[in-house]
Amino acid sequence: MRADPALGFQPGTRMEFLPESRLRYHIPVDGQTVLVDLVWRLDGDLLHTDVVGSPNARTVRVLHGAGDLLLLDFAGPRAMLVREDGPYIQNS
Repeated sequence: MRADPALGFQPGTRMEFLPESRLRYHIPVDGQTVLVDLVWRLDGDLLHTDVVGSPNARTVRVLHGAGDLLLLDFAGPRAMLVREDGPYIQNS
């Protein structure tokens, strides 16, 4: 939906939570979509992500807003996401 400019998220960036703790970022770049695969784990209100094949682990606080709003708090800068139509996938 939107993100603080400090995060550098491109407009139209999507996060796709997939089975088996996989996460795929869809990042629009020059009219194309760059895919970045990660693994994820939820520990209470902390979302831990790691880029597959790279030592780039990150932890972000997750807050649930009204309806399908998900707020990611990167220790200050925030991103707001809205769930798209489709099945909800739980971390297993």
